[in-house]
Amino acid sequence: MEWMEVVRGPYVRYSAYNKAEAALAIALYRRLLDLGLQPEQVAIIATYRAQGLLITKALDVAGLRRPPVASLEVERLEHLEELMDLRASTVDSFQGREKDVVIYSMVADKIHDALINYARLNVAISRARRKALVVSSLKHGLEVLPWVDLLRRRARKAAIEAPGWARDVVERAASALQEASG
Repeated sequence: MEWMEVVRGPYVRYSAYNKAEAALAIALYRRLLDLGLQPEQVAIIATYRAQGLLITKALDVAGLRRPPVASLEVERLEHLEELMDLRASTVDSFQGREKDVVIYSMVADKIHDALINYARLNVAISRARRKALVVSSLKHGLEVLPWVDLLRRRARKAAIEAPGWARDVVERAASALQEASG
């Protein structure tokens, strides 16, 4: 598992997104494709629905074939079976399905309700058969979530910035989403 540290982005409506994390997720995904992986071998999971939507839109703007993209943000975990086949819905849709590589965008820079549910976090990172790439700006409050702190400490860490092309794609995707909702 790799832990990539990035900076915090702004909130949108009732859900949050982080442009820096989205750009890094897109760049990592493109690199995996360049290395020969197929979209079906990769999943991108985000803590919040807005992040999943931003990443999905950015993939479209970049002209990249989409892997499954999901978010942890759901009202109830009881709907796991109903969500199994959705490609762009929630992390619960990945229950029982694995990918070779999972890119997980944590989104927020502090502890939040979506991370408090250990089962959801477990689903997000345990879907990876070979490699989990955690993209995170979470730095404070980890004592509240010992499982997250343990993962962060045990993972190989890297502090990298997304390339300019990925940041530009995410900016265009965010603008398109705001226009569509506005």
